[in-house]
Amino acid sequence: MVLQKENSQMVDYFLIGWIASLLAILFVFRKNVEIQFPIILLKSKSLGEKVYRISRGWKGWLAPLSDLGVLVGFAGMAFVVWFLGKTLVQTVITGAKGPAAVSIIIPGVRIPGSSIFLPFTYGIISIVLLAAVHEFSHAIVASSHGVKPKSIAFALLLFVPAAGVEIDEAKLAKHPLRTKLRIFAAGSFSNFLFAGLVLVLSFGLAFVAKPHVTPVGMEVVSTEPGSGAYGAIANGTIIVSIDGTDVRGFDDFVAFAKKITPGEVLRIESSDGRVYRVQATAQSANPDSGKIGITTKQKAEIDRFGKVLVWILGLLQWIFVLNIGVAIINLFPFPIMDGGRMIADVIKELWPKYSRNITIALFSLTAPLLALNILIPIVKALFFK
Repeated sequence: MVLQKENSQMVDYFLIGWIASLLAILFVFRKNVEIQFPIILLKSKSLGEKVYRISRGWKGWLAPLSDLGVLVGFAGMAFVVWFLGKTLVQTVITGAKGPAAVSIIIPGVRIPGSSIFLPFTYGIISIVLLAAVHEFSHAIVASSHGVKPKSIAFALLLFVPAAGVEIDEAKLAKHPLRTKLRIFAAGSFSNFLFAGLVLVLSFGLAFVAKPHVTPVGMEVVSTEPGSGAYGAIANGTIIVSIDGTDVRGFDDFVAFAKKITPGEVLRIESSDGRVYRVQATAQSANPDSGKIGITTKQKAEIDRFGKVLVWILGLLQWIFVLNIGVAIINLFPFPIMDGGRMIADVIKELWPKYSRNITIALFSLTAPLLALNILIPIVKALFFK
């Protein structure tokens, strides 16, 4: 099921309410506000103390889970370095085209070169939740090991929310490497776990929503140049059958598409009774399989209760995607990220005499890897269309 776009009026109301809420919160707690331009921090020492009191006795059951988080953290670190390295080689050396592998994401803003557009309402809610999960996990694991958070902060970069935990670095330095790694890995690991929980919830909610959604066809979003559909089927056309097979539902459409062979002529019928004859072309990745050459999305009739459920499913979809994405990129070995803290402490433990030089050399290699993956798609989109 492809979820419908947000209603612009709802976005406007949410934007007004969001900004009004921010201004009210900042005014009420103005004594705790700290400005580090362009970031605004709302720090709470009392919240850090509460987390410490509640979770300082949790080490017994939390430690084994935290060790698993460390293993997942290093696996994620290796994956993100490999993935960005592979993507950069493909982009720079082979000149391969495609969406950015990693992109800056701002709710309601289209970033050049990125295929991802994060709707404002979904974005704000998702980011608040993922930031809370990430930072409170750091605070909880630190507290369970006797490292008291100095403060927990709600942060704003313009209107984009974030969060942070201020750890007593002097006390943290006295703890063994294993403890430090547990604390640093906790944020991303918790985002992975939260994403899994959201995925399970989404399946359950989709089952509940299904009776309230009636598929009416597959709407053509775009046609691929050079394909049989290009210039023959207009965007917005709603396909209801192909060769007499009903393809109103997404699953039916995908099942039929898998059987298409190159060269066969397909009889495509739209919801307004028009009939198109399109010759299938070969897929570039698999020449033995055919394709129509269209990108589609599900068109459906949804009742009032179904619309609420579908909107929530859309939110859960973004919560899942952003938690996975942030968890992975935050494991990248770069100083301001958790992955950077993890690898720097490992190097310091293994090679204390040369740790500074090794760490600087490592970060000098990884910084361009991340920066170029972000910047090249933007430059291409702006200047080499």
